[in-house]
Amino acid sequence: MNTDLIYSFIQILIIVVILVSCYALFWWGLFIPIRKKQALDRELDDKRKELEQIQIQKGVEWESYKDLQNQFEAMRKEYFANKNKLEEIKEENAKLEADKIKLKDTLAALKKEKDKTK
Repeated sequence: MNTDLIYSFIQILIIVVILVSCYALFWWGLFIPIRKKQALDRELDDKRKELEQIQIQKGVEWESYKDLQNQFEAMRKEYFANKNKLEEIKEENAKLEADKIKLKDTLAALKKEKDKTK
């Protein structure tokens, strides 16, 4: 009778071990994909945050690029305006130089006439 009791105890123990292993496999099978999904979600969130930071930096760089472009355009317009003014001033200086030469010639002619009349 003892042996029958031991055999039944071993059979019950084997059944319990099989049930516990099935239960453990079921929960592991259920929780391992959930844990992997959570890890992937965390990684995805990190990548999204990194992407947002990159996009913010790009926006800042784009704004500074636009500011520099606007400054360049303003300086270019100012350069051409100054270039035109310089040309006008050079033309005016040439006219004044010609007038100066004419006045010197006229003054010399008047001095000659004055010397002749004396």
